[in-house]
Amino acid sequence: MDGKDYSPDELNQVVSYFEMRNYADPHHSIPEIKGVYHPLYTPYDDSMFQIIDGLVAVPQGVLSDIIQRCENGELEVDLAQLEGFKRLLGKMD
Repeated sequence: MDGKDYSPDELNQVVSYFEMRNYADPHHSIPEIKGVYHPLYTPYDDSMFQIIDGLVAVPQGVLSDIIQRCENGELEVDLAQLEGFKRLLGKMD
């Protein structure tokens, strides 16, 4: 933190905000998943995503594009995350 003493009300507001945004489990709404995984998903229109069985489905084309952007150095992700994206894409084929 920034060294400032925060009041209990301020801390409760922060906790409430994160609970409302559902950052612990963002996979149920498109705005939440795009907010959590920014900047990976923000360039893509919400209409490209679907909710299937209550979870947000990332389209194969979006995942392919994200992998390409990571490999081109446009996005910074760790190697494990990039490999995870590639495994997911492989399962889609």
